[in-house]
Amino acid sequence: MSKSTVAVNLLTADVKLLKDLLEKGTLKSGDLVDRYLDQIDKHDGYLHAMLSIASRQNLRAIASALDEERNSGRLRGPLHGIPVIIKGNIDTRLSLGMKTSAGSFALLDSKPRENAPVAQKLIDAGLIILGKANLSELSNFKGKDLPSGWSAVGGQGQSPYVRGGVQQDDSKDGHSMPSGSSSGSAAAVAAGYAPLSIGTETNGSLVWPASRCCLYSIKPTIGLISQSGIVPVSHTCDSAGPIAKTPYDLALVLDEFLDAPPIRSFTTSLTQSWLGIAVGVLDYKKWWHDVGFLKPVEAATIQMYASFQSAYDKIKGSAKIFVEDVPLVSLGDFDLNGRDSLLTVLLADFYADFNRYLQGLEFTSLTDFEALRDFKIDDKAPVVWPLNHNQGRIEDAASLKLSPGEYDAHLRNIREIGRTRGIDKVLNQFGLDVIIGPADSQLTKIAAAAGYPVASLPLDYLEYNGRGFGMVAIAGANQEAKLFEVMSAWDTTFKPVKPPPLLIQN
Repeated sequence: MSKSTVAVNLLTADVKLLKDLLEKGTLKSGDLVDRYLDQIDKHDGYLHAMLSIASRQNLRAIASALDEERNSGRLRGPLHGIPVIIKGNIDTRLSLGMKTSAGSFALLDSKPRENAPVAQKLIDAGLIILGKANLSELSNFKGKDLPSGWSAVGGQGQSPYVRGGVQQDDSKDGHSMPSGSSSGSAAAVAAGYAPLSIGTETNGSLVWPASRCCLYSIKPTIGLISQSGIVPVSHTCDSAGPIAKTPYDLALVLDEFLDAPPIRSFTTSLTQSWLGIAVGVLDYKKWWHDVGFLKPVEAATIQMYASFQSAYDKIKGSAKIFVEDVPLVSLGDFDLNGRDSLLTVLLADFYADFNRYLQGLEFTSLTDFEALRDFKIDDKAPVVWPLNHNQGRIEDAASLKLSPGEYDAHLRNIREIGRTRGIDKVLNQFGLDVIIGPADSQLTKIAAAAGYPVASLPLDYLEYNGRGFGMVAIAGANQEAKLFEVMSAWDTTFKPVKPPPLLIQN
């Protein structure tokens, strides 16, 4: 079969466009696979967004079968034949040609028994998994303050927007960093490796990197998506979620891979209007990463503050209700008996959940969490170590001594702070649907503690170095539809998504 000659700009192509071309027959899924693989080959030597890529031969065979299904009128769903990239901590059978390492050499030889439910749902919906994205190793739970987007297996991931790339003297999530831990999942969509990707989030790991690539993402309410077959941090806070260029694309994906399909497609919530949304906003000068996490650059801070205020001003004139500087709980409120309750729960979960994950594998050379702690990489392995390489999070999880009663007390504390005294209180007190604040903040920690959904709202690009920035919106439990309403109104108001100038030049 001859290849299609229809022009497609992979940097700007979204699912709506690709669906239209596929439905008209002017483009085949086989053509898409080749074009996206060529794009990966062209740019990933620098971006390091990928950990593992399926073979072109296997992907062509999968695409060809899906094209034949389409020709015979057997569509699996609206995403039939669309390529997707998944984070490198999501299990797939070895027969698909990709490893599941979470960026760690300790898991490089592991053999999943089956596809993770998330991956299987994508396959059942007719999506084509091209490969697995790089990430902050072990979803940012290997070491303390390691550069975001770095893993031993994948190297240092780069932003397709940042001029000059990662700076050696930058902080963990400084302006040159891609943020994480779903760094590669965001960079891959921005760089035109696929129109969609799947990442995971414990605290900020989807919405932070999505924001830095000016993309849309959503972490759903905890429990709506099975975490089985995903290298874990914490069952209390982990969820998979999609990343895309448009709220429409994001809605189509979430429709497909929730454990229980929504009663109505999330696309029905894309109203493009603020009129039905009650919005509370946070003071962006109070809600901001500390200087150790985000190394300050005065010009960048001034630009971001001005953009945030301009966004607030525009929303204020359109929203049903608009409340400024809502009194959300502070990060210090999580302290209990001298410990941060959220970090304590995450460390305890990491130890127990990782051991449980190992037990579900068909094969792994790791026997337990202690084996992960003691694992030594072969001296001959081609690893470029960051200057501050450490495995502090692993060490802390392995050494944590916590009774069941103490764990339950910390768990109750984070739910109380995140939900009852936090998000629920503000939403109920002011009659709000959502709370909006800067993406470059620990607002995501409140959402993580509550287990509530959070979405990225891309806004603009730094004049300083080109990186994207934006805000996030939090809603109450199971209010994903309201977040899609917000993202739709936001996209109509700000039209923020633009392709990376660095890749256009290349």
